Amino acid sequence: MNFNKLFLITLFLIGSANISAQSYQFGVTAGLMIASEKAEFSGNEASVSDEGPYLGIYADIPVSEKISVVPEVDYANINGSSFGFLSVRAKYNIIPLLFVQAGPQVSYLFEQFGALNKAGIDLGLGAGVDISKHFNIQARYAFELTNRYKQEFDGTYKLNWLHIGVGYTF
Repeated sequence: MNFNKLFLITLFLIGSANISAQSYQFGVTAGLMIASEKAEFSGNEASVSDEGPYLGIYADIPVSEKISVVPEVDYANINGSSFGFLSVRAKYNIIPLLFVQAGPQVSYLFEQFGALNKAGIDLGLGAGVDISKHFNIQARYAFELTNRYKQEFDGTYKLNWLHIGVGYTF
């Protein structure tokens, strides 16, 4: 490929990104993630909670004046274990500064722990406040819909997540 073609393709991609960037925004987020583990086995229950930092990137894609779609990718380190999260939420602006959001989330454990599946499907609900044009504060709770046990045990193992964080929108 010669330089002129490469230059034109690059120019086209930059121009396309600038045009489409006017309709949606990108941002970064960071905060505290609290994981609640709950296991039930043969009629016995046990639960424990751990916390750690998370950070991520997101887009805010308007669908209408009050509704937008927010895809987000997060990474968390909780008690030495690495987790990844991919969520797509519907965001509804109740008033200009206050919003609620809900949607599915895939949670992924990067390490292998015995008889547990690495991936889980969660449902997240949350709320937040836009404290300025660029900064927001939000909290989301996601509860796992799937069972993390790989084998057919007489029990369940689920991870639920609480995200409390600050976002910066570009």
